[in-house]
Amino acid sequence: MKYSSVTGSKGYRWLESETVKELDKEDAIDRSYYDRLVDEAVEAISKYGDFEWFVSDDSNVAPYNIPDEPWSNVS
Repeated sequence: MKYSSVTGSKGYRWLESETVKELDKEDAIDRSYYDRLVDEAVEAISKYGDFEWFVSDDSNVAPYNIPDEPWSNVS
């Protein structure tokens, strides 16, 4: 029998959410996989602009710290 895993999750063990609920195992969840993905996403978004502005619900906040857009220098 062959097992597959989610990309980047080798070495982690998974349970279905229903099983976690039924066994009352919410406190035993290792969030390090999720946290790593979030940290990588924040880092990637920050390369192109301000992350806090990007995720903000406040439409009145102007973005700051925006690098030159690569497409604006195309002739």
